[in-house]
Amino acid sequence: MSQQIPPYRYYKWVVYPRGTFSWSYIQVADFKFYLNGVLQTTFATVTNPGGSNPGSQGPQNLQDNIVTTSWFDYNGWSQNPSTLIFTFPTALKFNGYSWWTACDTEYVSYRQPTFWYLYGSSDNVTYRLLHSAWLPYNTPVVNYDMAYQVLNFYGPPVLTTTTASSITDTSAIAGGQITGQGVDSIIVYGICWSTSPGPTVALKTKTTRDGFGVGPFTETITGLLPNTTYYYRAYATNTRTTSYGSEKSFTTTSGSAILQTAAISGITETEAQSGGTITVLGGSNVTEYGIVYSETQNPTTTSGIVVSTSGTVSIVPFSYTSSLGSLTYGKTYYVRAYAINSSGVRYGQEIKFMTKDTPNTSVEGVISDPPIVDIPYYDPTISARVTSAFYKSVISDPISMRAVVWSDVNTTPTLSDNVRYI
Repeated sequence: MSQQIPPYRYYKWVVYPRGTFSWSYIQVADFKFYLNGVLQTTFATVTNPGGSNPGSQGPQNLQDNIVTTSWFDYNGWSQNPSTLIFTFPTALKFNGYSWWTACDTEYVSYRQPTFWYLYGSSDNVTYRLLHSAWLPYNTPVVNYDMAYQVLNFYGPPVLTTTTASSITDTSAIAGGQITGQGVDSIIVYGICWSTSPGPTVALKTKTTRDGFGVGPFTETITGLLPNTTYYYRAYATNTRTTSYGSEKSFTTTSGSAILQTAAISGITETEAQSGGTITVLGGSNVTEYGIVYSETQNPTTTSGIVVSTSGTVSIVPFSYTSSLGSLTYGKTYYVRAYAINSSGVRYGQEIKFMTKDTPNTSVEGVISDPPIVDIPYYDPTISARVTSAFYKSVISDPISMRAVVWSDVNTTPTLSDNVRYI
């Protein structure tokens, strides 16, 4: 049973507009108060501290039962809220209210509140939060229509549960929307879930966030089991009670394998070895495994070079070795192990390595028909030595550089002596 609201003489409505737009005011018409769903007919004096009423449309338009008149009540941007204060002749009890918009049709997207707070006070000094609410940005409120009504705000929080998305074998995203926090501020909110219907906050399987007003929220649910149905609800707790949104459910996927990429070994100029260890099968046996590698990061079975093995893996852990071939010397490569089951492909962590750079290799020989070169102090037709001392390839490749070298002191001249490249 909800507690009856205390009687207050002063009620303050603090409202925020839709955003930082060029219009510096909002339009509200025919503001009404209710007690247990019954419209109260006692009129209040309405003031707008610090505000203005363009067009000389005064506060009386909030109470004249004519929605085509309006009180313009906003003098700033969204971070500077507008305030209405309703002063009644005596203290009165209310637990509901409604308001209409008197927007000009062409400005309907601008001159409506986004969220607001209603407070009560006995002395116009100390105010107590009674209710807060939120109007979605794209709510289609037409001109001269009721924009909002709540008939029992002095109670528990009001919220809904949203449909889960991004469902995997071990996680999902879910959330809710708090449309009313009740008379007291919300102190904690989140999502609770279970493999049985009717999850509550008494379970350990829940997310928790500190106090929140009104509006949407999302949570990531983790630590789930593959191929399992979960029931979940959004919840919000104020200082008095906990409320739940509607119960929904989702089923996790059957599950991908989990594996680790093996360290790189046996690195040469053109080859290396890696592999992987499958530690979890997931929802079904692995039917293909191997490695993928590339000169770019995050190689996949469609973007990288694949070294695959087809075969059923039904027992874990399962380790395997794969060879990387046709590599280029001095290049950086990225490698990931992979495994495929009925849920799809899963990759291990990425490992980066570089192939060896071929060590300096010399190939020498005597030119049988030496070229004519300008060698100071020596006969240009002498025999010369051919060398590729900085040859950057395997020894079986063709010689990539030739030179004539000479020395007046060294009987076996090298590139450290006089050189003429040919």
